Amino acid sequence: EYEEVTEIVIPETITEIGVCQFYGFENVTNITIPKSIISIGWYAFNGCSGLTSVVIPNSVTSIGEDAFSGCSSLTSIKVDRENSVYDSRDNCNAIIETSTNTLITGCMNTIIPSTITSIGDAAFGGCSSLASIEIPNSVTSIGSYAFDGCTSLTSIAIPSSVTYIGWYAFSGCSSLTSIEIPNSVTSIGRSAFKNCDNLTSIKVDSGNKVYDSREDCNAIIETATNTLVIGFMNTIIPSTVTSIGSGAFSGCTSLTSIEIPNSVTIIEPYAFSDCSSLTSIEIPNSVTIIGWSAFSGCSNLTSIVIPNSVTSIVDEAFSGCSSLASIVIPNSVTSIGERAFQYCTSLTSIEIPNSVTSIEYYAFEGCSNLTIYCEAVSQPEGWNSIWNFDNLPVVWGYKK
Repeated sequence: EYEEVTEIVIPETITEIGVCQFYGFENVTNITIPKSIISIGWYAFNGCSGLTSVVIPNSVTSIGEDAFSGCSSLTSIKVDRENSVYDSRDNCNAIIETSTNTLITGCMNTIIPSTITSIGDAAFGGCSSLASIEIPNSVTSIGSYAFDGCTSLTSIAIPSSVTYIGWYAFSGCSSLTSIEIPNSVTSIGRSAFKNCDNLTSIKVDSGNKVYDSREDCNAIIETATNTLVIGFMNTIIPSTVTSIGSGAFSGCTSLTSIEIPNSVTIIEPYAFSDCSSLTSIEIPNSVTIIGWSAFSGCSNLTSIVIPNSVTSIVDEAFSGCSSLASIVIPNSVTSIGERAFQYCTSLTSIEIPNSVTSIEYYAFEGCSNLTIYCEAVSQPEGWNSIWNFDNLPVVWGYKK
């Protein structure tokens, strides 16, 4: 079994290491890459958590994304000096793409050289042993998933040279307690700080022209659109915010409650998805749009009232809300999306008003305790099969 393998010696007849070739070989401590290898595929050594060192020969001209992600014991990374595509300049213990000055793979004791302009996608992904790192002023871009899963990282200073922070750049950095966004940053990707469960303080430099953290709200707001793009467990949503952005609170497992002000008109997709500690939330009448999966996976959410300003319950809006025991659908709603209430196992009854003309497939899949009350004089022909009530009890014309 591969789980017992501790050393990998690749024959010199091999020229490529394929995608996921040694994925998850946790007990491997030593790998010899021969000079015949020209390509290392995506995820090739991903999850080799026992691997302590790696040497990239001069023959390698292509290294795929996440090739060494999750190699949490790596302490030494070296690239042969004669390699024309990659280098490990200044004994930095990292792999750098020479032509672009992009650091593509780092480890727990990497020292980022002052010539680096970009930290690549997933460069430190899954490096759970990384406790600290200094980003030099030469860096302008932090790629998507760059520090994803760096659970031991307690603090990080983003220099004023950085203009771009990618999607999920610091997601899963569960030991981070505070973060400051400098005035240079003009783009922050969705869920950049997802699952940073201990973040209690976030501030945007007052000189930033794109983002702000007005009223000490402990959130990042896109200034021009008044959209809250990233929030945390102690965020206070200012009354000037009009939209809660896509994935803004996604994965914030420490969030137990939040007040949405009457200024908010849109709750974007995944805004509160997987907020597993959220027990209740009040959606104000100002909200007209609730995006898909907005509250999916809120497993402790027990009740919710949808305001009569909302006309559609979209796909997977409340999917996986397994504690949801009560929900009111107002007469304003005309459609219920696919898997909207999927696996809401605590729901025992739900009233569908006669304003609803469309219910998509699997809307109530897995709601094993549910009785559906439809406000109609009699059952419209084919509704039970078209709407796919999954053999749930349906009572028609309950207000007749």
